Amino acid sequence: MDHETETVDATVVPDALFRALTAHAPVGIAFADAGGTLLYANQRWRDLAGFHGALPAEPSTMLALVHPDDRSAVVRIFTEYSFAEGEVRERVRVELPGNAIRHVTLAVRPIPDESGQVTGYAIGLSDVTELADALEEVRRTEARFRSVTRALPVGVFRTDRDGNLFWSNDRMTEISGFDIREAKGASVFGFTHPDDQELVFTRAQDALARRESLESTHRFVSRDGTVRWVMARATAIFDEDGRILEHVGTIEDVTELHLRSEGYAHRAHHDPLTDLPNRASLEELIGDLCAQLPGRSDIGIVFVDLDRFKVVNDTAGHQAGDEVLKVVGQRLSAVIRSQDVVGRYGGDEFVVVCPGVTDPSVVERVAERVKAAIGDTPIHVHGHPHDVGASVGTALGPGTESPDAFLHAADVAMYEAKRNR
Repeated sequence: MDHETETVDATVVPDALFRALTAHAPVGIAFADAGGTLLYANQRWRDLAGFHGALPAEPSTMLALVHPDDRSAVVRIFTEYSFAEGEVRERVRVELPGNAIRHVTLAVRPIPDESGQVTGYAIGLSDVTELADALEEVRRTEARFRSVTRALPVGVFRTDRDGNLFWSNDRMTEISGFDIREAKGASVFGFTHPDDQELVFTRAQDALARRESLESTHRFVSRDGTVRWVMARATAIFDEDGRILEHVGTIEDVTELHLRSEGYAHRAHHDPLTDLPNRASLEELIGDLCAQLPGRSDIGIVFVDLDRFKVVNDTAGHQAGDEVLKVVGQRLSAVIRSQDVVGRYGGDEFVVVCPGVTDPSVVERVAERVKAAIGDTPIHVHGHPHDVGASVGTALGPGTESPDAFLHAADVAMYEAKRNR
């Protein structure tokens, strides 16, 4: 029997809807009865707890998964706490096979009946290194589903077969800025950034055609115009005849993660001192340009090596040298054409890539502007002027040369210019 359907009474929780939600929940979700017997656990919960047994599972079996030093804290949750705030959280350690330890946040929320009597517990697990303090949820009925998901750290929504909203939780309201009473009947695609709508719609249609769940990272526009990056997950619920009944999904705000990832990508391709493209990025660009049209000869390269830069480092120190390199990068960026790219090749060397050169004199004019930008005006650092210049070599190609040979030709021309100074 499937782990996710064991002991779940379909008359209490609509089986398809329950499985669809929990299959995409980014947190571990479990349900125990009032006596602490575990009746249901999704796969994420099982993985975090290291539990691979059958259900139902006795309280003692579950307690044995917890580190011995933390078991008393778990026992106190079910025996001493009043749940006045509705939920109790504890950070505990779970013992995994091979004596491995996982630190998790255990979140327990009582599920009362209409009289207030506790009939069970929603028990959540979140790996504090992946999703700290995430609220776990489970639902036994449609009403219980709505009340429990209200506190989830991800937006949860449901739409009709055409993608029009008819329910969402509080977190969805926080992300979108719309109360469900205002947004009811609106297309869920309406929250997607206009530039991403076609892509997301296509992804949704493709997933639906394959009877698969949608996963999409894209921009989401809130009511006040704030643009966030979200991870959207959604799946269709079908009836026995294969007709769509509704869609259920989650929205997770991943803006911080996305921006951090963009920052990593930027740093991987840019020089940390000047923030210009680095050597790897320049070589990749030249290779891409050469590959676009084999045999082309409309790419110019200006190879720049600073003169008297060693004097700056020797007399004023490396910190002053770094400031000089920053200023050089700024000056070069200011004098190249809009379609050109300047980067720091390494040390005191810079490279300007000039695509779309129809006249060889264009590259020479860029080279002259580069030399003038560096050498005509001293660079002041902390009030002290530094007179540096530039040796410049150019190449136009690549013709039949490889990208490496093309770049090397400009390098050789630069050194020839330096020897002739």
